[in-house]
Amino acid sequence: MGKINAVNLGDLEKRTDREIDAAIKKVLSLIREGKTSLIVVGKRGRPTKYNDKLCKILPVMFANGESVSEVCAELGIHKDTFHNWVKLHPDFSDSYKKGLELSEAWWTKLGRRGAMGVDKVQPATWIFNMKNRFGWTDRVEQVVSTTVDTAAADMSPEDRRKKINALLERPDEP
Repeated sequence: MGKINAVNLGDLEKRTDREIDAAIKKVLSLIREGKTSLIVVGKRGRPTKYNDKLCKILPVMFANGESVSEVCAELGIHKDTFHNWVKLHPDFSDSYKKGLELSEAWWTKLGRRGAMGVDKVQPATWIFNMKNRFGWTDRVEQVVSTTVDTAAADMSPEDRRKKINALLERPDEP
């Protein structure tokens, strides 16, 4: 095919009926003659549900420990849409971070109340939730000690090989 023409249909409401009819006839004629392909440029899909007001209510929606899935269900959107909004709208991203802090605080408070016997909490479930939702981990202490033989720099290559072989033949130290 020949040249590709782009027709912006996103602003049809700004055009007169006569202009729209003329543009359609021209494009259809070019397509029939095999001189062009049609590429539609402009708004597609359903209108977004995003609204700047969501930034104000989002932290409150997480305040009782809710997850992203629960908030999405409440908003009537998919999680992918939610995460796209986080990427596209900085204010929404900030509100989301505040909401996550409120959610984590709610769960932390629940764990503390459970530890004090105020609330009945399943410890394994609570720990599993905190690790998976908020990145909590068990503290693991590792002690690493090593010695550096600075004298090796002054050795000849042959002496260094002998030293290395001697170290490799030595049994592991406890």
